Amino acid sequence: MSIAVEVNSAEEARELYILRFPDANRDEINELMKEFKRFNFRNDPKCQLEVNEAMMLFESRGEAKTAIEMKELIYSGEKDKSSKLNFLEWLCALYGKDYSDVNSFVDDVARAQAAEKARVAVEAAAKLEAEILKAKEAKEAEDKLKADKLEAESKLVKLCF
Repeated sequence: MSIAVEVNSAEEARELYILRFPDANRDEINELMKEFKRFNFRNDPKCQLEVNEAMMLFESRGEAKTAIEMKELIYSGEKDKSSKLNFLEWLCALYGKDYSDVNSFVDDVARAQAAEKARVAVEAAAKLEAEILKAKEAKEAEDKLKADKLEAESKLVKLCF
């Protein structure tokens, strides 16, 4: 009997997916995660989309033409019988991966190890994103300081003439 990992966020889903498919493109998956999250209007903490939210996601991507087609897409991708589409289910559907292969484990130990690896990876990714943001803000502050100096110098030049 296989045991599924409880995925508590889109970030954990991303890390579990990358853990199972190491050749997955992290940047591409990050962009897909941002896109998916934009449709989480209820701010579901597990980032699961209700049918209407998922329909809006599919419609924005041009993946279906009618409401019936969109519902069929949602229910074909929705594997955990929650009547909601989570990010892991969506990734599996997009990349043609079998959800049971991605999210099932042979025992509690394997499940716990995968969940811990995903949790650690989420923390590492969050730390890296914070460092990138801090470096970006420092660069912007440095650029603003340079721009302010140039503007002050240009005013001095105008005063001299």
